[in-house]
Amino acid sequence: MRFQPDYDPDPLRSKFKTINSLDDLPAERIELMKELKAKISEMLATQEKNHPEEDSKLAYTAFQEMQLHALQQEIKSMYTIIMEMANALDQLQK
Repeated sequence: MRFQPDYDPDPLRSKFKTINSLDDLPAERIELMKELKAKISEMLATQEKNHPEEDSKLAYTAFQEMQLHALQQEIKSMYTIIMEMANALDQLQK
């Protein structure tokens, strides 16, 4: 298998690629990006219509920050649980 040109013993390596422009994205990612851009445009238009006094781009950025914060808290909780499980396993091995 290691002599096959398409075989990569490190499957994570294929997930991390450097791109120089958005045009370098795979076709399925470009399609996803188009869908996300349409959704974001719709959200911005709704925000501008419902709250014309606010900066819609700033509101969307705050929304993204809120989502990132929630994900970070979830990851932190999972990490804490894993550490507690590791400590419990260490105690069982004593």
